[in-house]
Amino acid sequence: MRPVAWKRLSDDEKLLRSFLTAEKHNGWAFTLRLSRQVRSSLGLFSCNPTRLMSHRLNRELKKAFGRQVPYAFVFEEDLYTDLHVHGVIIPNSPADRKKLIKALQKAGGVFSGHAASRQVKLKGLGAAGGYERDAGGYLDYANLRKTRRWLGLNDITHISQELRRMAEADHRLLRLNIG
Repeated sequence: MRPVAWKRLSDDEKLLRSFLTAEKHNGWAFTLRLSRQVRSSLGLFSCNPTRLMSHRLNRELKKAFGRQVPYAFVFEEDLYTDLHVHGVIIPNSPADRKKLIKALQKAGGVFSGHAASRQVKLKGLGAAGGYERDAGGYLDYANLRKTRRWLGLNDITHISQELRRMAEADHRLLRLNIG
């Protein structure tokens, strides 16, 4: 059976396709804890926190790399942790790791002391056996529903233009090869 067109995919399915595209292009999975200041500045109950977070990421990544970097993310909230972000990003090279961590820390609001070392988790998607094992928990549909309900928002995911173009192209190829 042929996969549906990109425009007919749900936001969660598009996010999954973007994560798979990131894996294909040697992307990295990240988890970003947000500082108390950033969490409050996102104005979770009065505006679009997803757009504000994407602006923060775009600004810091562009400062660090001089260009837009393909990425996607989803907010997550659970009983044990504050609001945080899970996502994928496609850097130019593995040598960009330190620069990338610094940019993500700035976007999430810099932590100090011992907490700073735990603010960003970054790991290669393809390095430890593939997407399902490394990043599958990022799209736990039950957690997505809980986070949407807790925030009172449907829009908790974001895919950058660069990664969206790449994921759409991969999806078109998948449709052609299966159809």
